[in-house]
Amino acid sequence: MKGKLTFTGIMRIIGLGLMFFGMYTMFANMLKVFSYEKAGAEIIRIEENAGQEDKYGYTGYKSSKKYYAKYTVDGVEYENMVYPPYGGGYEGMEVTVKYDPLDPSKIIYDEDGMSVSQGAPLALGVIFVAVSTYISANRSRKYMTNI
Repeated sequence: MKGKLTFTGIMRIIGLGLMFFGMYTMFANMLKVFSYEKAGAEIIRIEENAGQEDKYGYTGYKSSKKYYAKYTVDGVEYENMVYPPYGGGYEGMEVTVKYDPLDPSKIIYDEDGMSVSQGAPLALGVIFVAVSTYISANRSRKYMTNI
């Protein structure tokens, strides 16, 4: 089977590609987060969505709140949607935003700038490589015992 591309080989190639893509996106995002600057902000309004009724008239648990804060950079005031600290927030609450120094209207919602979607390709890549290695190791063991 030397030189032949097998299912485990394809899995390993896909896994390595996912791992490199995951590491690249995480590294690029970390550089972006470190270039952003912090500013103090104040929550100025809270919009509450009471949820939507389904076809049976049940509202359900789809209610959500959106928090809007204002912050000032170089004498210019900006307003943006923010996520308050855990446990919710209230009007007049002081929060910290991280903004892009080149375009202060852009902010990062998450304090450390990481999200599950950025770590998912890396995790999937590790799983693909581990599973393909396990399968090929078991195949070689089975092949060696049958000789």
